[in-house]
Amino acid sequence: MITASKTRVLSTVKKDEAAFYLNELARGLLKDRVSIRVGDQTLVFDTFETIRLEMMASEKKRQYAVEIRLAWRKTAEAAPTDTPDRHPVTAVAVPHSA
Repeated sequence: MITASKTRVLSTVKKDEAAFYLNELARGLLKDRVSIRVGDQTLVFDTFETIRLEMMASEKKRQYAVEIRLAWRKTAEAAPTDTPDRHPVTAVAVPHSA
């Protein structure tokens, strides 16, 4: 497994798969640790109490889009991410686009 510092996903999935990925992301946020895996790359990070949330929705002709962006800063008092028993990691494995 390669640990990435940045990863991006562009894939077409069924609606229930998209809902599953969003649900897993939410579970990770609530458990204070999120892991995003795309192929052989994984990005793991701790979450904190305050998170900036941006949402944008748009409609163009026959296409709808919803963008969600979450951001937070690391804090000096944050526990190290190499403490495996602190919080379980929620892995969101995203399929590659064909």
